[in-house]
Amino acid sequence: VNYTWTPSTGLNNTTINNPVATPLVNTTYTVLVIDANGCENSDSVTVTVYNLPIVTVTQNSAICIGGTIQLNAGGGSNYQWSPTSSLNDPSSSSPVANPVSTTTYTVVVTNAGGCVDSASVTITVNALPVATVSADTTICEGTATTLFAGGGVSYSWSPTSSLNNSTSSNPVATPTSPTTYTVVVTDINGCTDDAQVNILLNTQPISQFEVDPNLIS
Repeated sequence: VNYTWTPSTGLNNTTINNPVATPLVNTTYTVLVIDANGCENSDSVTVTVYNLPIVTVTQNSAICIGGTIQLNAGGGSNYQWSPTSSLNDPSSSSPVANPVSTTTYTVVVTNAGGCVDSASVTITVNALPVATVSADTTICEGTATTLFAGGGVSYSWSPTSSLNNSTSSNPVATPTSPTTYTVVVTDINGCTDDAQVNILLNTQPISQFEVDPNLIS
């Protein structure tokens, strides 16, 4: 009919038969029980407190749409990531993610003591640039033409052998045979797109003449 718990630290009520204990460290609680006849006895229970896992997680990052990134978490023995749809293994500590839009992933980490904590990481998905190039054109053999590209902050043309500057947005091309030039355009986020332009060649005319002897005076 009467209960007294000690110590009182971490208990919501020390005079009931079922108090809620929230100790911060390992604690042994002793309860003194008195019945209706005034007889008493006691017993003890030890509550062991495990530390929460210290969760480590990948820093916030950015990828280009269509790309992948490996997430990493640590601090426990069991891992569960969400959302799961764009992960190859949501129960791995290091799943590979291929989100199609900016996504915040949360990982719940459980340690050997069964305690849990969580952390989140945001993967920003950047759109690809749209590479633009000059139209296909035909030039005469031995002449040059200027190529043009746009849509990014850096450019890489190939093949390079007949260009005066393969990293310019507008290199001068002097092909010796019909050539398809490909330009890889990179934007400020490091995402890339490519486009092609065809340069055809017209053969130079060969001038020929004959002298008419009847016209020679």
